[in-house]
Amino acid sequence: MLMSEAVTDLTIYTAETAVSLFLYGIYLCLAILTLYVYARAGSRRSPSAKRLVYIVLPAGLVLGTTQTVLDVVRMAVVWVTLLSPEGVTPGRAYEAYIASNIASNVFLCVNVLVTDIFLMYRCFVVWERNRAVLIAPVLLILATTATALVAAIQAQNSSMSASAHALSAIVPALLGTVTNICLTCLTAYKIWSAHRVAVVFKTNTGVRTRYRKALLIITESGAIYTICTVGMAIGLLVQPNTAGVTYLVSTGVVKHMLNIVPALALLYTGLQETSEAEAGPRLPLLEAGDREVCPAPAGTGPRSEFESSPTITSCSLRASTSTAMALLSFIYNRPNRVLQLQKQYQADPRPIFLRPAGAKATLTVYGTLFSLGFASSLYGAGCLVTGYGKGGPSSE
Repeated sequence: MLMSEAVTDLTIYTAETAVSLFLYGIYLCLAILTLYVYARAGSRRSPSAKRLVYIVLPAGLVLGTTQTVLDVVRMAVVWVTLLSPEGVTPGRAYEAYIASNIASNVFLCVNVLVTDIFLMYRCFVVWERNRAVLIAPVLLILATTATALVAAIQAQNSSMSASAHALSAIVPALLGTVTNICLTCLTAYKIWSAHRVAVVFKTNTGVRTRYRKALLIITESGAIYTICTVGMAIGLLVQPNTAGVTYLVSTGVVKHMLNIVPALALLYTGLQETSEAEAGPRLPLLEAGDREVCPAPAGTGPRSEFESSPTITSCSLRASTSTAMALLSFIYNRPNRVLQLQKQYQADPRPIFLRPAGAKATLTVYGTLFSLGFASSLYGAGCLVTGYGKGGPSSE
C-alpha cells in the first residue's frame, strides 16, 4: 500500500486538523473555567465531587491534547511527504503516518471509555448507588470499547476493502450512540420521577427549578453526544471510506466533543452550586456521598442571576466575562505582591490555592491557558473559513 493510496488529498488532513484545533481550543477554555469555578467553591463542595472533577478534567486534557498533537503530526507528515518527496523516503514517511494513525485511534477508544465511565458514574449517583441499574450500561460500554479497539487495529489492514473498513468503524459508533442514549434515559428518568414527586407534594419552587435544570443539562449533553456519533455513522454510510473527508472531519469533531460534553456538565453544576450556596440543599448529580434523590425544601436565601439562565451556554458566557474581568483587575492591581502574600499567609494558613492571593495566582495560570485555547480556536476557525490548504498539491 503506497502513501498516495492512504492520503487522498492534502486538503482533507488540513481540514481535519483545523477542526481539531478549533474544538480543542473550546474545550481548553471550558476546562480552565470549570477548574477555576470548582477551586473557588472551596469547602462548599464535598471532597468526592471535587475529586471527580480533578480526575475527569485532567484526563480529558491529557487525551484531548495528545489527540490534537497526533493530528498535527499526521498532517505534518503528509505535508512533508507531498511537498518535499525528495527529502523523505516513502517507507519512513508511511511508517510515521501509520504510527500516528494507530495511536490516534487507540487514544480515541480510551477517550470514549473515559467519557462513558463519567456518564455511568453520574447515573450511578442519581440512582442512589443501585448497582442493578449499571448492568446494561456496563455491557454496552464493554462492547463499544472492544469493537472500537478491533476497528482501530483493522484500520491499517490493507487487505480489507473500503466498505469493510467503513463497517468496522460504524459498529462502535452505533454502540456508543446506544450506550449514551441508555445512560441519558436512565438518569433523566430518575430525575423526572423525583421532579414529579416534588410537584405532587408541592415542594418548594426552588427545588423543582433545580430538577428542571438538571433534566435540561442531562438531555442537552446527551443530545450533543448522540448527534455527533450518529453524524459520523451517517457520513460513513454516505461515503464508505475511512480515509475520506467525511469520516476524518467527523472523527475530529467526535474526539473533542467527548471531552466538551462532560466539561459543560461539570461547569453548569459548578456554576449552579456557586450561585446557590445560600439557597438550600442541591441536587446530587455529582455527589458520591449524598444518598437522597429528593432534597429537602430549599431555604429562602437570595436568588442569583445564574438561576434564570436556561442553558449552560449563557452560564459559560457569563463565567467567561467574569473571569476576564477578574484577570484584568489582577493584572492592573499588583503593588507589593510579596509582602501582601506574606501577610495573607500569616493571617490565613490555609493551602495557597484556597487563599485569595493563591486564587489570583491560579487565575493568572488559568488565564494564560485560556488564552492559548482561545488562540487555538481562532487558528482553527481561520483555517476553516479561509479554506487553508485548498491550494496544496494533490497526492496523486
